[in-house]
Amino acid sequence: MTYLTLNCCTALRGGVRYRAAALCGPLLYLAVSGRPEIDVLDQDLQHTQTLPVCRSYSALCFDTFCNCFWAFSPACPGKLFRLRREDLQETLCLTAGAPDGTPLCPWSLSCEDEQTLLLCSRFGMLRLSKDGGCPLTQPWTCRTECRAAQSLPCGLLTALSTRSGGSLHLYDSSGCETACCSLPVCLFPEDLACGPSGSGYLLASLAGGSCLLHLCACSLPHPCPQPDCPSCAGDACHVVQSVACMETALSIILSAEGEHMQAVIRSGAAPAELLSTSEHTRKTIDSIVCLEQLLLEKLRAARDFCIPHPCAHKKEKK
Repeated sequence: MTYLTLNCCTALRGGVRYRAAALCGPLLYLAVSGRPEIDVLDQDLQHTQTLPVCRSYSALCFDTFCNCFWAFSPACPGKLFRLRREDLQETLCLTAGAPDGTPLCPWSLSCEDEQTLLLCSRFGMLRLSKDGGCPLTQPWTCRTECRAAQSLPCGLLTALSTRSGGSLHLYDSSGCETACCSLPVCLFPEDLACGPSGSGYLLASLAGGSCLLHLCACSLPHPCPQPDCPSCAGDACHVVQSVACMETALSIILSAEGEHMQAVIRSGAAPAELLSTSEHTRKTIDSIVCLEQLLLEKLRAARDFCIPHPCAHKKEKK
């Protein structure tokens, strides 16, 4: 059985919001929200350069088969652009129509194989040939709340976003769900970035426009149902580690909210904008308070899980 766990959460450049992410080798490309720019980060997530592009993009992916990028701009509905890897300049424009004929506005893009792109939109998940062919809906993954998807050697990784929160799901080639991971309620996944890293794959999710969630995909044994089993201690440690990781992520979110508030105040924004920013921060804090209660219950469950079963003491006395 495969487990998807939140490994860590990293705050990106303060005061900058991003709409899309793509991995190309050791470099992470982030499309800046509302500006015709793409920031390039190294493997330590340090900003290296900002590249000017033709327009502001809200979806971005790297095509390892064609050695290029694919992008979508909300200013051009129904159009997909191919970008050169070297300078990110547009070299081709594809027309993408939805099943009902309306111009397609994908939330995210990913490369499935040599001939096909995966698009997530309000119509669900669609396949589009790189020569501009008609998209085909995938029945088993056509959930409209799917915000992003990435094709991996082990299957398909999808990011779902609903009113109750965000989550990541891994499917095998037959469409069966093999793993999932819930995200903090205030971190709604916006895009996925996946690429080879050593002997495995680097999995990351852009969330909140300013945070990057690093994910770990690993195979672990099934938890033992016996509470007095020695292997259960390792499972309890895994729970505690996941709680600690969540707490780190929440601290980064609070820090990012504080930086955003300071940036708005320094910009001399109008009172209406200040009130709107304050309200957004209040809602974020309320969500974090609710999540802290859930994490507390999770720790209590892990503590109870470590307490030896009464039958075990009886056996030892005998």
